[in-house]
Amino acid sequence: MNGFSIGNAELASALSAVAIMVAGLIAARLTQRVVGRSLSSLDGWLSRYSSSDSGWITPTSAAAISGASFWLIVLMAVVISLRMLGVGEFSDLIEGVADFLPRLLVAVVIVGIGHLLGLLARALVARMSDTMLPDSHLPRLVHGAVLVFALLI
Repeated sequence: MNGFSIGNAELASALSAVAIMVAGLIAARLTQRVVGRSLSSLDGWLSRYSSSDSGWITPTSAAAISGASFWLIVLMAVVISLRMLGVGEFSDLIEGVADFLPRLLVAVVIVGIGHLLGLLARALVARMSDTMLPDSHLPRLVHGAVLVFALLI
């Protein structure tokens, strides 16, 4: 041999890391599709039960949310794979980012739900009066109040 040898433990660790990455990519792709379809279903449901003709969730925001879910799972798979390989310094940095991302994701989800509930409250307030338009001051204030409440949570 030429001085380079790999033991069974290192080989098993490398194969496990590759398997984790492949499984992470598959799970990330499935999650991206499920999140995208769920958001389009939610948009259809909200549009059906409201007076708005336009969609509540834009395709751009749905793509951004599903893309973020994809990259979050890929990042978790990379961190786990690097831990399996014993690359501690780089994985500590990525792990610090990965520890922050779920909190950020929960905050974005809370604000998104607050925005949707604010839009729904705005449509309900506008519907209560025959002369009030959805862009008048009171429905916009209700939407803003619900959104501010979601931001404070």
